[in-house]
Amino acid sequence: MLGICRRARTANDGNSRSLNSLNSLNSLNVVQLLFDEQLSERLCPLLADVLPDSLHVRELDAGGAPDTQVWQLARERGCVIVTKDEDFHRLSVLRGAPPKVVWLRTGNGTTEDVANLLRRHAPAIQRFADEPRTSVMELG
Repeated sequence: MLGICRRARTANDGNSRSLNSLNSLNSLNVVQLLFDEQLSERLCPLLADVLPDSLHVRELDAGGAPDTQVWQLARERGCVIVTKDEDFHRLSVLRGAPPKVVWLRTGNGTTEDVANLLRRHAPAIQRFADEPRTSVMELG
């Protein structure tokens, strides 16, 4: 599962390269993802330059946890879940956001394929995280 969490960043926090590309705002919310168990933990370091501070469920000692527990973790941490699991789409319909869900509809592929997809759509993922009306974003 992949999730996104949001936290405040400032132009002086050591990440000025990506902040400069966002019109040098004094502060902004940077989306943080929470990756579902079926996605590789390698996504976190592969995407650190564009989606910093992303987490994997196993980093939170939630490997093998039921979807409802992962949902609650993402909610408590302000994360957006990234997943290939349709069950999170269903939870979103039943419970609404937060958390929001990025649902990967890509089938089988390499970790690099998933990282490239998320990298290409990083600005759209940020807009999705900031937009209050939509709870699921499908990528694929």
